[in-house]
Amino acid sequence: MWRCHCALACAPETPTGRTGIGLTYTASGGSGGSGGSGAKDANGYWVFDAKSLAYLGTTESALLEVGVTDEKGEAAADPS
Repeated sequence: MWRCHCALACAPETPTGRTGIGLTYTASGGSGGSGGSGAKDANGYWVFDAKSLAYLGTTESALLEVGVTDEKGEAAADPS
């Protein structure tokens, strides 16, 4: 049986200093046999902008840019 515990935090901060809404979870369960213990522990928060809900990063890493390409390995176009 799987069990999940979720938690929200007000104003966690990314390494670049941006704050927002934080979400963390701990899930445990699954097969305890050959598949391992099945336990997963949360490590920090996923941080989202409080107004737009855009993903900003985690409490340990920050998302600085997002780009879209047609092919793997291409550089994204400059948005300006």
